[in-house]
Amino acid sequence: MNEKRKDELGRRFLLSPYILIDECNELEIQELIFLIHSGKHLKTKEAAPAKQLDERISLLINVLHEKVRDAEALYIAYEKKTNYPYIDAEDRIWMFSTEEYASHAADYFMQQQLMLEMKRVNKEDLMKMFGELHMLGLQKILVDNGQYHTLLDRDELLPPPEFGDTPEINIPVTNPDLQHAIIRFFQFIGTRRSGEGAKQLAKEFEAKMLYEVIRAKYLVPMQLEEKVPSTPDEQGRKTIKEGARIQFAVLGGEGDSKWLPVFTDWKEFEKAYDKKVWSSNIATYDDIVAISARMNGIVVNCRGIPIPIHEKNKQMIEAYRQELDSASAEASKEAPTEAVQESNTDDVPTEATSDAPDRTSDAVPNEVSRQALNDASADAPIKAATDVTIDPSAGAQNDSQADRETKSSIDNGAQNESAAPVETKHSPSAAAIEEVKVPQGTTLRIGEPSEVPEPLSHSLKACLKKQKGVKKAYLKWMVKGEEQSYLLIVDFEGSQAELFRDIAQAASPYLNGSLLDITDSKGWAAEHLRDAEPFYKKKRFGFI
Repeated sequence: MNEKRKDELGRRFLLSPYILIDECNELEIQELIFLIHSGKHLKTKEAAPAKQLDERISLLINVLHEKVRDAEALYIAYEKKTNYPYIDAEDRIWMFSTEEYASHAADYFMQQQLMLEMKRVNKEDLMKMFGELHMLGLQKILVDNGQYHTLLDRDELLPPPEFGDTPEINIPVTNPDLQHAIIRFFQFIGTRRSGEGAKQLAKEFEAKMLYEVIRAKYLVPMQLEEKVPSTPDEQGRKTIKEGARIQFAVLGGEGDSKWLPVFTDWKEFEKAYDKKVWSSNIATYDDIVAISARMNGIVVNCRGIPIPIHEKNKQMIEAYRQELDSASAEASKEAPTEAVQESNTDDVPTEATSDAPDRTSDAVPNEVSRQALNDASADAPIKAATDVTIDPSAGAQNDSQADRETKSSIDNGAQNESAAPVETKHSPSAAAIEEVKVPQGTTLRIGEPSEVPEPLSHSLKACLKKQKGVKKAYLKWMVKGEEQSYLLIVDFEGSQAELFRDIAQAASPYLNGSLLDITDSKGWAAEHLRDAEPFYKKKRFGFI
């Protein structure tokens, strides 16, 4: 699009007193995106009445939606190793309005070691494709990355299905959250990223996947043999009569190993089984564990991105579930702010504080997940299903030839610039963190906080997970003279100064004016930890 065309479009569709819908419908997708960007820019410059520009932008967005739905063809970026739509660092998939734009992006990112296949979706398959995005849990669509680009919402192109009063038995089984978590995790570990940030992000993606594995409902291929066929009721359910036999499908693995195949939805099911030959049973995670008790394990989506759940992984998932249950039970307790213990500190040594951040220290926001995207890692907590020889060509491969995203003029979603320090000397949150010093003779009252804000809890735990030397941490409420504060007691090995500084930076944005004191678990604080449940405990998870 040359400058003359841009000027012509701007004058006709943004600055003129009126426009015709028919003229808008003749515009190309890239021209519509350009006009939307230009309209927003003109609004900031107050180059035209704001109301007029808002109306034009709204109209152009509606036309854009129609053009996308009615396009002759669109191109979707697929990540080659997983063979699923590529998800960038901003949780977006990429769609292109022309083959030229798609090829340009594929060539560009190939130079960055990101291997993409641009799959053409013809007009007759567009609605089906948007429906599949619902099944995969992919909602954000970046259109024409590398050109004038815009973000679309999948639901605005194809709203989610409404089942209303439809009986549950007649609602197709889908697990979009699990599918999204699987794709996100395996695409991330398929790239070579190193550093603590990348490892932490991989663990977060893995934890999300484990959570969804536990709560999902699966399709289990089965065949029912009945002497007298049972008749389904009005809701499609059958009551199996005495003498009937149920046979579940079994996959053969290496050696004589046997695996139970299960699927997240009918699309994955039909990649491996003909539903005219095989029916299905809807099962929970506990159900499939029970069904596979005499097998070597379970494989989720054997022809997609396969997840092997063998004995070690079952134990790991169960440990993860127990941790979730414990955390949920702990969160539901309503503990009073009144201290349950009092102690005189005549014998408490004053803690050294020369390396601890004081109450006027600068704070830097915690950017764990963003910084992780700049690192390279070969440490993958989960390996793909290499021990189940179901379909050598299918699924994710933990390849050492890794993809790497780098910052460029094309928006790849990665944030490659470290967060600049933020001056917060006069901020209440920045002035609220220090290592605790207890003057002799001071009476301490230590108890449980009545409430811990979720953002503070999440940020602290994310920070502690990154610290290799941290074993446990306890979050208390402390009354010290007339001063009240959170008290974080940390059981750790390593550099106290560096650890406490990281904790301070992680907590600072979320304290909302409260204070946070930090100390180690040795010495005077030890007596307050008897029978106490830790706020954080180091756990190591990973598929083996």
